[in-house]
Parts: sequence; C-alpha cells; structure tokens
Amino acid sequence: MRTRWLGRLAYEEAWDLQRAIHEGRVTGRHDDDYLLLLEHPPVFTVGRFGDGSNLVVSEEMVAARGAELHHVDRGGDITFHGPGQLVGYPIVHLGDKPDVVKHVRRMEEALIGALDDLGIEAWAEAGFTGVWTERGKVAAIGVKTSRRVTMHGFAINCTTDLGWFDLINPCGITDRAVTTVSDLAGRRVSVEEMVGLVIPHAARVFGHEDSEVQEAAYTRGAGRGTDEFEVDRLVACGTFSPEARDSVQITVKGRLPGEPEKPEWMKVRATM
Repeated sequence: MRTRWLGRLAYEEAWDLQRAIHEGRVTGRHDDDYLLLLEHPPVFTVGRFGDGSNLVVSEEMVAARGAELHHVDRGGDITFHGPGQLVGYPIVHLGDKPDVVKHVRRMEEALIGALDDLGIEAWAEAGFTGVWTERGKVAAIGVKTSRRVTMHGFAINCTTDLGWFDLINPCGITDRAVTTVSDLAGRRVSVEEMVGLVIPHAARVFGHEDSEVQEAAYTRGAGRGTDEFEVDRLVACGTFSPEARDSVQITVKGRLPGEPEKPEWMKVRATM
C-alpha cells in the first residue's frame, strides 16, 4: 500500500487527487492501493443521501464562520472536516466481488486498533457506521465505490474543535455526542501522532504486509492545472518529498527511475 501524508489540503483539491488516482487504478495505469492521509480547512460535506435539514444553520452562517459546504458523491449524510481531524481516503481495489460493507468494517477495525494502541476502548455499533466510545462517536465513515475501486473514507477527531458540530446533526444523528481522541486519552493526541498509529493497522486490514509511506506537502492550488494522469503519475512515482507539512514542493536534482517530467507548478524554490 502506498500511503501519502498530504498535510492540510483544501477539500476540492483532495477530491481532484482522489479522482486522479482512482482513474489510474480502474484504467490499469497503475495497480497500487493508496491511502491518502490529510487534514482539511473547515468544510462541511453532504453525501448523496443527505437531508438538508441536518444543516441546522443557514449556508450564509457557514460561510461567515469561515467554512465551505460541498455536496459530494459519497454515501452518508452531512459531516464536518477541519483542523485537528485526521482524514483518510483509501483508494483500493475490492476484487472481483466487491463488498462495500466489508470495506467499511475494515476501516472501523483499523481505527479501533489504533485507538487500542492508545489504551482507548472503542467499537463499531450495529446499524451505524463509524467508531464509537463511551463518550460518543469519535470517527465517521462515508465511501463511494466505482468500478470496484473505492473513494472517500474516514475522519477521526484528534484535537478537533467540536463546536463545529453544533452547526449540524452529524451523519444525520441527533441524539448521540461526538468526541475527540484527545478527550478520551486525557492528553493531546495530535493528527501527526494518529497518522503513525493508523498506518500499520490500515495496511493490515487492507491485506498488505506493510505500507510505503511518503510525505507530500501541498501548497494551495498545487493540484490544479494538470490532467488526471499527470497527477496520478506524480503521486505514484513519489515526486512529492518535503518533510515539513507546511513546506512547498521541491525539485530534486535528477529524477527517480520512471519519474515523469515535472509540470511548471512543481518547479519552485524550496525553503530549507
């Protein structure tokens, strides 16, 4: 499994990147499973079956609070993504007999395993998706499957400002609380710490012995202006290599074997 930590990335850019990798997988341009791990700036997303009444404030108020609102092609209802929340997008092939429910259960299992590493008891609940604890829901899940390859995925609250959830009925549920990993652990658990915990469990549940991990920090707009195949190849070849989450892309002297020519937006000066 190829795992990429993308830092903080605008929702639409991450969506573009998912579609690029998905297209490469279903067309045979590459045969790798991917796990994209990232944070988003504040954004509410509404799934295909979302009920508009679960946004309990006006869209104008959402904008005034500095958040975006997007209607997306995953399952599920409305949820929030924002700073302090680890978002994971597994783009994996489900085989000849795709089982979406099993895919969801695998994500739940990976997150439950990561929480167990922190000494936090968590579980999946019958009739619901996501991961639950004695203090409420700590992770949400919503997916799309097209041509046997998945998109979208999970979001687990690490240090998230839970006040954002007051603006919605999360996942359409009105009578259950939400919580954070930090509240459950009794200490601050950063997104970066959670990344390290989730990766081995995700590789295991998706049937991989290990995960090739690279950090890939984007700047705003970096994912624009390229066709889908170019983005796919750049990610697959590990072109993105800065170590700092807020750094810019760097142009490495020479190229990796099989690495494509970099587009103009990649040829920028690095801050070292």
